[in-house]
Amino acid sequence: MKSKLIRLEDRAMDKNFEPPFGIQFLINKETCPSQRVVLGYTVMPPNSRNQGHVHLNAEVVWHMMAGHNYHLWRSQDGTKSGGGPGSPGTFGYVSAGDYHTGINTRPDLKGEVIFCYAGVNNQADAGTVNVDPPEIVLEHLAARGMTLDDLQL
Repeated sequence: MKSKLIRLEDRAMDKNFEPPFGIQFLINKETCPSQRVVLGYTVMPPNSRNQGHVHLNAEVVWHMMAGHNYHLWRSQDGTKSGGGPGSPGTFGYVSAGDYHTGINTRPDLKGEVIFCYAGVNNQADAGTVNVDPPEIVLEHLAARGMTLDDLQL
């Protein structure tokens, strides 16, 4: 039998994959015999945002469990864009190759998101490419009187 349980407390928080967000990769080829799915848990510190990015080789679905965010997206060819607020219970879909970013709109509440990369079994194969420069994160925080050191996961 290949089925198993993977517990949140047994997986380390990756603070480097999408800073300043913290991500725990729970389901992937390292934790189980997954062939086409990566599933993870994201913590979005209050007032934070990540770099806008694309996943070239994976569709992404996500579910907002806690907090409030604003999700922006743009089609791969740049002709269509959109955005909208997310609150607990919101689900999102991102097509492979589409730009997207998340912004925690609350100064007092962390966001918690469960996400899935479909079609790959590890995060490296998702083909994640940052589109925004890393400075966008620092500028976002500075506009709110904060630095990376102020953020807590």
